[in-house]
Amino acid sequence: MMRPVLVAGLALRDLLHEARLFACTATGFAAVLAPLLVLFALKHGVIEGLRETLVQNPRARMVVNTANRGLDQRCLADLAARPDVAFVVPRTRTLNAEARFERRDRPGSVFRAELLATAAGDPLLGAATAPGPRGIVASASLAARLELAPGMEVTLRAPRGAGAAREVLELAMTVAAVAPPSAFDRDGAFVPLPVLALVDDFTDGLVAPGAEPQDVSAARVFAGFRAHARRLEDVVAIDQALRRGGVEVDTRAGEIAGLLELDRNLGQLIA
Repeated sequence: MMRPVLVAGLALRDLLHEARLFACTATGFAAVLAPLLVLFALKHGVIEGLRETLVQNPRARMVVNTANRGLDQRCLADLAARPDVAFVVPRTRTLNAEARFERRDRPGSVFRAELLATAAGDPLLGAATAPGPRGIVASASLAARLELAPGMEVTLRAPRGAGAAREVLELAMTVAAVAPPSAFDRDGAFVPLPVLALVDDFTDGLVAPGAEPQDVSAARVFAGFRAHARRLEDVVAIDQALRRGGVEVDTRAGEIAGLLELDRNLGQLIA
């Protein structure tokens, strides 16, 4: 017991005797360690926080083509088969992907909404229940306007023509769920692909007003797709691969690549 006490006492006396030298040494250590501590905090605080925010936002992993193209089912299947792709759903032309919705128990309140195809496992819907064959998942905005809740019945209307030639496709639909606000920031409705395809065909004059949704033909060609990468890092690779194949896409690849590069550089400095 006496030896540790003696060592500590001698060390303290030496420190007091060389107080100026100790102060200079401590200041030097602080000058070296302070920037490293700032970098460490930046990497494990700000950078990790930004990364976690992107990971939790499914739209950050979304890949959408920007120009209408003729994509057959084989092209979409090839995209879905990539190991870095978690989800793919076709898209129709934007002009044909909208409808008007009205609550069946409250006639008169009609709101226009964009139509988005969905399927089981859609990352945008999160824990929301996927719609059945005649169901919709309303965006938070549309749900607020029509005061929608799961189980409510709505009428989907898609018009075509004008004046005496005006015709309307009507479908009785049921609200399966309300999507989280992050899924879609405008008035929209996630619907099964057969419903979206029917609205597209009706708008183009290919089916009559009384037509019902049917299984999508294997020969059908779509104008585009919405895909989601499996991991945040995969967005950059998918973006580059599609652009090399001549498909222009809208992604957050630039933002993600910059964040990952900054993370790597800070890791090398701290290591």
